[in-house]
Amino acid sequence: MFSSHHGSHSNELALEYFDFAYPLIFHRHWPSIRLALLSLPKPIALINPHSLSNKNTQEKLL
Repeated sequence: MFSSHHGSHSNELALEYFDFAYPLIFHRHWPSIRLALLSLPKPIALINPHSLSNKNTQEKLL
């Protein structure tokens, strides 16, 4: 099923497995998920909606 080519990197084998198994789980969303997992990380800010100082935090970020 999954070929272990001489010199293959473990991440290539993992991608081969993910491309086999995950479309069955995520269906049409898998290409977008795969792209996000392979993209460089980007800094983000996540606001806790349950925080008492939520409005103040939003104002500081915007």
